[in-house]
Amino acid sequence: MSTREKRLLGINGLDSILGGGVPRGSIILVTGESGSGKTIFGAKFLYEGALRYGEKGIYISFNESKEKFYNYMMKLSMDFHDLERRGLIHYEEMLEYRSVDEIVNKISNILSKFGYSRITIDSLTSLKMLGDERTVKESIRTLLTNLAKSRDSITLLIANCRSPNELTSLIDLSSIDGIIHLDVVEYQDFMIRKLKIIKFRGVDIVPQESLIFDITPNKVIRLHVPIHIEEIPPLSEELYTFDNDRINNLLGGGIRKGAQVAVVSNIPKIGFIFSLCLAKSLAMKYGGRLLVRTYTLSPNEVDILLSKCYVLENVILSEDVRRRPKKYIKHIMSHSLTSKDLFTISSENRAMDLKLREDFLVADSFELIPAKFTDVAREHVNNIWLRKKLGITAFYNYHKSTYNEHPELFNIYDIILLLEAQTYLGKACLKISATNFARLRPPSELMLCYDILKDSYILMHK
Repeated sequence: MSTREKRLLGINGLDSILGGGVPRGSIILVTGESGSGKTIFGAKFLYEGALRYGEKGIYISFNESKEKFYNYMMKLSMDFHDLERRGLIHYEEMLEYRSVDEIVNKISNILSKFGYSRITIDSLTSLKMLGDERTVKESIRTLLTNLAKSRDSITLLIANCRSPNELTSLIDLSSIDGIIHLDVVEYQDFMIRKLKIIKFRGVDIVPQESLIFDITPNKVIRLHVPIHIEEIPPLSEELYTFDNDRINNLLGGGIRKGAQVAVVSNIPKIGFIFSLCLAKSLAMKYGGRLLVRTYTLSPNEVDILLSKCYVLENVILSEDVRRRPKKYIKHIMSHSLTSKDLFTISSENRAMDLKLREDFLVADSFELIPAKFTDVAREHVNNIWLRKKLGITAFYNYHKSTYNEHPELFNIYDIILLLEAQTYLGKACLKISATNFARLRPPSELMLCYDILKDSYILMHK
């Protein structure tokens, strides 16, 4: 089968995983419980084939009337009425048949007469009510045999179940070319949909964990495919430095282009402001693009914080750079955590990084994202490796409690800056200690204190 011509299914992200689609003649089983997205999956498959490739399709349903189906799909921006008027789609209602043999014969006659390129049958498990187990299994076997005769069509068989293994009493799974299982689980206040490819004959695929997808108008089904980086890319030899030897020494000589820096503080807002000022200072000295990504602040609030960075710029940048900074472009991305789940946010972040190719990034704490910590960490690591590969120098902010509870997470960073707000000689100070893993330097530290009379920070000896 691998030598047959492939056709795209039309599911965003899935076709790339399948190496450019599936061979003609494939019979694909799509399983999942109610609400997992099976019907929409089957509809999208037909809709894209008709709209983009002019391939005629048929949706055969044992559960739902045509009008109800068409109206629901219209809400997802899929106009099946229009495609039917153009002769590209046919919807066959089979709601009142009394025997499974009658249904199978009807389907076989329709398919042999009209020769559709794409077929969706929804749902095989509904046939269980029309006969005993042996009769239903024999009828489904006959149906699969007839479908296999059509070497040019692709068929999606939908089945309502918790696992494909539940169907062994109805279907010989070895006769199926591909099995895709859909699932829906609850993460805090969000419903997360997952897709897993169980098998696919004739397609070379890399084994994957379950992939996250969402259902939205226009795109309908969007699969969030993680970036696959085979090895951790090495850091560039290009070195960013500040105009202060003590700061550079603290950092082991400076910050390499593409370095990933964790900023840990006992007061999160201080860490975020410190990161903003470091990144802005580098942008002022070297130019480029600065992206600020936050989950807690508005763009206007970020702008106000950036305007206050002069108190640190006076310490780490020369007067010449402060007066005549390099041209840089600022971007601020503010995420709403009440309307998006982790995987959507992570996917949007990757897309922005690939599109913008920013030079410097400041990221608000992802501890705020509503999801399991392990899921956050996995998505975050994928994005960090991508930014390393793209040469994006990034600063990430954490609360000290996360650093203490999950030290293993911090092995992926090139530099860790630990900030501790404290009072020293009557001044509000930051004790800063740094570990530069890229340079294999032991930890070092300094004291940065605010001088209210000078409205600036000063470096103190302790």
